[in-house]
Amino acid sequence: MTLSFTRHLIILLFFLLTLSLNLFGEGSKEVYILTHNTNFYLCNDLVGKCNNGNGDRTQFAIYDCSETDRLYFVKLNPSEVIYLGFQGSGAGGGNHIVFRIRDMSGGIAYSEMNLPTATSPAGYIADITQARNGPSQIPGSSGGYTAINFHPSSVGKFYIEFNRKNNSGNVTIGSFNLDLIDITVFDTVSLQVKNGRLYSKAWQFQTQNSGDGRYWGTNYIYSNDSIITNAVFNDMYGGVWVQYCNQTGCGNTGNFVEDRKSLSNQQALLPDYPIFINPPDAAIWPPAQILGSIVGTPWYEQFCSGQCIFHINVNKAGNVAVTLSLAPLISIGSCL
Repeated sequence: MTLSFTRHLIILLFFLLTLSLNLFGEGSKEVYILTHNTNFYLCNDLVGKCNNGNGDRTQFAIYDCSETDRLYFVKLNPSEVIYLGFQGSGAGGGNHIVFRIRDMSGGIAYSEMNLPTATSPAGYIADITQARNGPSQIPGSSGGYTAINFHPSSVGKFYIEFNRKNNSGNVTIGSFNLDLIDITVFDTVSLQVKNGRLYSKAWQFQTQNSGDGRYWGTNYIYSNDSIITNAVFNDMYGGVWVQYCNQTGCGNTGNFVEDRKSLSNQQALLPDYPIFINPPDAAIWPPAQILGSIVGTPWYEQFCSGQCIFHINVNKAGNVAVTLSLAPLISIGSCL
């Protein structure tokens, strides 16, 4: 099941749940709400796309995935450190999950490492309570987990990649899960957690069709013209599903009316805008000061052919909807 949301299609929002501000993590804390378990589904099958009859899966956060599938985070200041924690499953017998971190040049910023497990606890998150409480290294944190400390010498954007391998170190094709994840940016000078630094253009979630495994999270979209919108989910379920957002919809043919329509029994994947699980950090992604409006009064030119050209001036690029109400017979002037 693939979902897309655009700025032109507004979904009714029913409930907004918030958690206590004394929780420090960023990751599962924002998507695993109360007892409603939502995790992340990963697939390294570039050919078959892990399609078991329920639709193609993306390569979200997989080694060497496309730019739109990457899981990004940002270090803005030299005094910031990134704390990481995980819990994974589903890699299959004899396999294990690995991860690495790249910088924007494609260089390896953190070399490949096995995903932590209960028997190698540094960076291992035992349960959602630990994920919500965050890294124990943060002053004031209680009941969290001991995080991996990633402190790159440079600032900028980084992305984390995952894969599954066998005990010989060879990649094995298939799927696996990130049951819990935390990627927290912490400023060691201001002693502040910097939320709104983790994002992807195409999150691939996994929810269950019954019980508590449903999605109640809030996601924040940052458009190309800096407008921030959000989608608040209540009791969303659909197995494995992808959330992305763009300007056009499920198509990009240039026919805006058709492209924005929902699809039946079809998949579309056209990610464009960054999607955050907290409001984007305004120090990096400032919100738009101008939302876009019509300037002056629209007017038209009429021609003897019966055609009219309408002129509409706006203060920023965007889409304008024009509605014409015409009587059965109308005279717009005369021509010599």
